[in-house]
Amino acid sequence: MREKNFLQFNRIISGAMSIVMIALVLFSVVFIAEEIGHDCSGEDCPICESLEQCRKAVRCVGEIFTSIILATLFMVAMTLVITEFRSVLLKRTLVSQKVRMND
Repeated sequence: MREKNFLQFNRIISGAMSIVMIALVLFSVVFIAEEIGHDCSGEDCPICESLEQCRKAVRCVGEIFTSIILATLFMVAMTLVITEFRSVLLKRTLVSQKVRMND
């Protein structure tokens, strides 16, 4: 029962984090599109600093998705390799096949 509650909690947290990440990317892209042609006030322009933070957030999320895709592809490839060479890895013998050998 405790594991089921923990699993549900993890799913809820994962869903909430996904929604937050999607909202972050969408709002960052919208902010960048709206403020890309602003009148810069100089070196300490707050809009330029905000634009840079949004660019970093979008870049970070892109790197995370790339890492997730690469890890998933690696796991799929390893699963395919292991299932393809299962007979080689298990080394089937007469004993493992339970063959009775009479003299």
